[in-house]
Amino acid sequence: MMTTKATMMKGLAVLSALAVAGTLAACGGGGGSSTDDKGRPIVKILVVKNSNETKMADMTWAKELAADCGCSIQWHEVSDDAWGQQKNASLAAGEIDDLNIRAFNPDDAVRNPSAFEPLGDDLDKLPNVKRFFKEQPTARKFVTVDGKVRVLPSSRTKGFLASGQHLMINRVWLEKLGLKAPTTWDEMRTVHGGFQDPRSQRQRQGRRNRL
Repeated sequence: MMTTKATMMKGLAVLSALAVAGTLAACGGGGGSSTDDKGRPIVKILVVKNSNETKMADMTWAKELAADCGCSIQWHEVSDDAWGQQKNASLAAGEIDDLNIRAFNPDDAVRNPSAFEPLGDDLDKLPNVKRFFKEQPTARKFVTVDGKVRVLPSSRTKGFLASGQHLMINRVWLEKLGLKAPTTWDEMRTVHGGFQDPRSQRQRQGRRNRL
């Protein structure tokens, strides 16, 4: 479904206030009233998220976003598992929200080009996005397909430049075995062997008691 100009203008109002904090796409919205009872434009935003996370409407930044754009936001929340089953059907039926966070990727835009607004054509109206692409040109290359930018990449800024994989170990168990936290894989195997072998644990505990 081709995005209408009215739908895109509503989306731009939110995009200009929204930091690039999750893979985001602007698409053609469905039917229904375009303004609320106060005359503010209604923007429908789909968010694919973990089901145990706080509801979008209750988040402070979401409330500030609505105030900044001067619009009424209707949040549509879908769990990761459910969206995996719904995405293709949603695209095929043209039932797509105005803005979508963590819902689509560049491959979706390639397969359904008419459903996605070419955001790259409106960068002058999106100063935050324009500055982001200038500071991180690789990010733009990542989402540019056939010369068009229809999906915006995520950015967690320098404060989140860290590995998501961390190894943790029970220090109480280490102390009972008289061991130190391992720093090599060989030391890790030794520690695991001690944890798994009760006799080794008793022997080490006995040596510690004699000391």
